[in-house]
Order: sequence, then C-alpha cells, then structure tokens
Amino acid sequence: AALPHASCPISPHAVYSLSDDNLARVSDWWNRHPHAPVSMHVAESKEENRYMRQASGPFREFYAKLGIPPRPCPRRRVIDHLDRLRILRAGLLAVHANDTTLAEARRIRQRNIAVAVCPGSMDYFGFSPLGVGRLISENVEIIFGTDSMASNTRLDLLDELRLAARAWKLAPRSIIES
Repeated sequence: AALPHASCPISPHAVYSLSDDNLARVSDWWNRHPHAPVSMHVAESKEENRYMRQASGPFREFYAKLGIPPRPCPRRRVIDHLDRLRILRAGLLAVHANDTTLAEARRIRQRNIAVAVCPGSMDYFGFSPLGVGRLISENVEIIFGTDSMASNTRLDLLDELRLAARAWKLAPRSIIES
C-alpha cells in the first residue's frame, strides 16, 4: 500500500498483519514526518506475542485457514520488535497493549507513548487485566475507548468506563481524565 506523501495520521494495523518490509516503510515514512500521529494495535494478546516469539498458536492456524503463508516470526515479543523497527516512540498511540510485562510498561512510559484501552473488548475476549494494570501502575497515559462491534456487544463509552473502574479499581476522577 502507498503511504501518504504528507504528514497526516496513519494506522498500520498490527505487527502480525504486516510484513517487516512494510513496517520498515512505516518507520522510514515516520522519520520523514516525525510529527504525524501513528496508531497501531500493539501486544493485544498472549497469542499474538506467542506467535511473534514462537511462530505457533492460533495466529499460525488462522494464516493456514486462509491459505496464505504465515508472517515470518521475528522470535521476540511485539514491543521488542516494534522497538527494533524504530516504531516504539513518542507519537505512537498503542491500541490495546493488553499483554505487556512490567519492563515493557516502563519502556512505553519512558517513550511517552499513550495507550488506548478498550475494556469491553478485553471482557469480550476474556483477556486478563494484568497487562493494562502494569501500564496503569507505571503511570502510562491511558485513553479509554471502545472498539468495534467485532469485539464488543455495545459501543457505549460510559459502559467502557464502568468496566475500567471495576477492573482496575480506578478513582472516578482518573477515569474522567483519561
């Protein structure tokens, strides 16, 4: 796909759905347009990190079911891979980031990366709140939102905020400020 010639927001989907060549093109484009916002699904699930580290699990099975060759496996977690590709940097809006370690949460905060968290999607898929809890404990800027109907039964931002308050025992003020 062609990248825009101007500095404008872009949203490459996710590491697992893009080749390293395309991710490198995104990184090069971003170097030429350093003030352009970039939004990307990052470390959404344990299965995504498993695929990126071991080339196994449901993501590999999904590629096989579609009859397409699997994406080459970099043998590292998503956060590490994005870092090596120079995409893990200020200006990135990391969407989801449900499966993050404490060290990754610290790196996200140090890089001044905001994370869009969708509690309804987490609930829908049964994702653990621990990764996002690590982000919160490290004072990462969290933006609560709602995902699509593909991963949520309702598109109700207030419901998302109620889910966040329950999942992470957040004060009403911090929920509203997010």
